[in-house]
Amino acid sequence: MRRAIALDARSELAYRSLAAVLQDQGELNDAVDVLIAAERQFPSDPSFPGQLARILTTLKRGDEALREEEKFHSLTEAQRAKERSEQKQP
Repeated sequence: MRRAIALDARSELAYRSLAAVLQDQGELNDAVDVLIAAERQFPSDPSFPGQLARILTTLKRGDEALREEEKFHSLTEAQRAKERSEQKQP
């Protein structure tokens, strides 16, 4: 998976998959690092802060988890607003 990201850093799926595998293996701090990198690469994608918030909560890093949760909600609302405005256009 790390190689997939190295080969194509524009692959959201590669970041998501690597973070999930690391999480499943109990490598939560490594998963956090991957998700932070994904957030930098895909700043408007709400799924990364959402996944990061859950892992940070598990790690008992509450303040960081709260910031990521807020980012998730903000990005999700922005995405919904954009979709609504696109639907209104003829």
